[in-house]
Amino acid sequence: MSEPLLISILEITGCPYAVAASDGDRVREEIAPALLEGRQITLSFRGIEFVVSAFLSAAIGQLYGHFPEAKVDRLVTVQDLPPGTDAIVNSARAWAKAFYRDPTTYNRAIQEALDE
Repeated sequence: MSEPLLISILEITGCPYAVAASDGDRVREEIAPALLEGRQITLSFRGIEFVVSAFLSAAIGQLYGHFPEAKVDRLVTVQDLPPGTDAIVNSARAWAKAFYRDPTTYNRAIQEALDE
């Protein structure tokens, strides 16, 4: 069994804010190869003061479009979240799962909302 992978969000962002989708993309690019190998991945938010859903959607949410839900849920964990951030992480995961289960319906609803 491979060693678990610990990813420091602070090292990737270079600041105490996990807000940029581009930083989330960089996190996802580190996670994906480890998921392919079946490695456990822990995202450490130690030193991060603020997290937004755009970052989480890019870092974690998009994984659900490429890997089975159960695999992402089992292998990707988070730790050291700023207080009150658990709900944002859970929401980002839930929205991503729902979207990737039925992207056609979500895209149609978005298009209909834009057309109004």
